[in-house]
Amino acid sequence: MRRAIVKTLNDSDPTAPARRPASAFITHLVYLTDGAVRVDEVVINELGIQCIGLQSKQQDKSGVGRFDKDVVGKVLRQI
Repeated sequence: MRRAIVKTLNDSDPTAPARRPASAFITHLVYLTDGAVRVDEVVINELGIQCIGLQSKQQDKSGVGRFDKDVVGKVLRQI
């Protein structure tokens, strides 16, 4: 999986002189700890990307967390 992410990111810029790590493209990953997408922080951190897990304030009908624009905005300003 890690190689696929880095390959895809590098292939998106064919003019780049050398292969770059994923952290050259992505520095942080903001995700919901109670969201539908599970995040493997260990794998993401190994790529040099900092993970920031948020507890949602809102859930959908099935109880899955949803992003709240105010909470996300606050985290993005801190980054």
